[in-house]
Amino acid sequence: MIICPADLALKDLENMLERDRAITLMYRSELDLRVAETIIPLNATLIGKKIHEIQMPEKCRVALVCRDTSYVFPEPDLELKSGDKVLLLGDAPSVARTVELLRSSETA
Repeated sequence: MIICPADLALKDLENMLERDRAITLMYRSELDLRVAETIIPLNATLIGKKIHEIQMPEKCRVALVCRDTSYVFPEPDLELKSGDKVLLLGDAPSVARTVELLRSSETA
């Protein structure tokens, strides 16, 4: 796989304009496969919940969690924290729904 800096810059611009607030790192249309990264916001309702407690779509998985200066391949009992960068893998609609779920917040 060859990664072109110009393609990455264009993808970043497209991602800024997207509504789901996630960066698409890869999309394979023939499989409808999307790999995306999103950040858990400070006011997310799921902060402190473990991955297995989150009702994610069946066709989406948390592949990696980056926290501070390290990363982990998440186990089901990993507790999510604000600022975590979460790498998601699945079909495009399921990834989009999971991004909404991870970024959802309570309104007062």
